[in-house]
Amino acid sequence: MLWIVVLAIGVLAASVLLFATQPGPAARTPQLETAARPIPAAPVVSSSTQPIITWSPTSTDVTLSPGEATSRDFSLTSSVALQNVLLEAAPAIAGFLSIQPNRFAVIPAGQPQSAQVSFAIPQGAALGTYYGTIHVRAGNRTLPQTLKLSLRIWSAIQINGVLMKFPPTVTPQSSGEELRFVDLNQPTLPPLFFVTVTSSQATLTGASQEILRRIAQQTLGEDILSFGPTLGNGLLVDATTLFERYFFWYDPNTLKIAEIIEGQTGFFSSSDFAAMAGTLQAVP
Repeated sequence: MLWIVVLAIGVLAASVLLFATQPGPAARTPQLETAARPIPAAPVVSSSTQPIITWSPTSTDVTLSPGEATSRDFSLTSSVALQNVLLEAAPAIAGFLSIQPNRFAVIPAGQPQSAQVSFAIPQGAALGTYYGTIHVRAGNRTLPQTLKLSLRIWSAIQINGVLMKFPPTVTPQSSGEELRFVDLNQPTLPPLFFVTVTSSQATLTGASQEILRRIAQQTLGEDILSFGPTLGNGLLVDATTLFERYFFWYDPNTLKIAEIIEGQTGFFSSSDFAAMAGTLQAVP
């Protein structure tokens, strides 16, 4: 019996020991909860802070002959203040001009800055039309707004005291008092236009356009259909004659009258003729 009691006490002690050594639930290690940090947004550059250059005028058109020179004034205005500003011409046209001044230490916002572009055509320059721009460099930035330039380098001819420039695509042929201009590449075709220069026997008074209308009426009479727009100091006229379009020009100082007749339909509508009409000038 005694051994049974001892055995029961041993079993009970082992059970208590086993229960005491059973692992309890694992202790939870505290964790720090951190909020996600927002990624800073990229700075937004307002369009109002971008420099905008305004040119006046916005373009310049010049027609010169080799050996001649001229200049044009212009201004530029920046929408924001600029520092270390340089005015540069595009390489295609830079060899024929200079800009003064071409540097500005500071350009205040909204204040026009005056400058001048001087054109000088060397003897022997290749004839043709050159296009280019003047742009603004501010520090290491080239701003997109530009001053547009168009430079025609044309030959000049004197006709009875009147000087006129003409495009390199045509060539003059003399025919008595009349000068004919034919297509350089197709000289056997009819002339593109004819030019004659005469002198008025008396001073013509009145507004320039009215004088030109009187000259046209004296020349064409009832054949006039309509008076067209002015080009340079001259007037376009439509008529019912064989040659339907005429251009009349008058210089009040020398009393010279130039008459240009369109030989091939369409030439008077070309940009070349518009530029040519603006080059007529009396030779002192």
